[in-house]
Amino acid sequence: MVETIVAQDISLPQLKDKFGLEPTHDEQLFLEWQEDLPELNELEKQWLDRVKNDYLHLSQYPMVEPIVKMVVLSPLLRIADFYRPPFYILAEAMQRGLGKAARSWGFPP
Repeated sequence: MVETIVAQDISLPQLKDKFGLEPTHDEQLFLEWQEDLPELNELEKQWLDRVKNDYLHLSQYPMVEPIVKMVVLSPLLRIADFYRPPFYILAEAMQRGLGKAARSWGFPP
């Protein structure tokens, strides 16, 4: 029988204990995620290593969504230049509050 666990009810350390999960540094794992990607320069590699190391450190403790956004998502968006034109970041709550104005700027309802 398959056991279903709600993500908000368990932490990564608990999953490691319960299922014997162990990190891997095997670069051959999930090769389909590595195909046809642009080359990264040294600075990008350093930034990605920092994001990974920050996440690995913090993953030893209980983490909530805002921490993941701050530690992982925000740096990845910066590295990918999603804070530069033509992109514009709009928070979900802000988008709901703007309603018609946001749609006139081309944002989905």
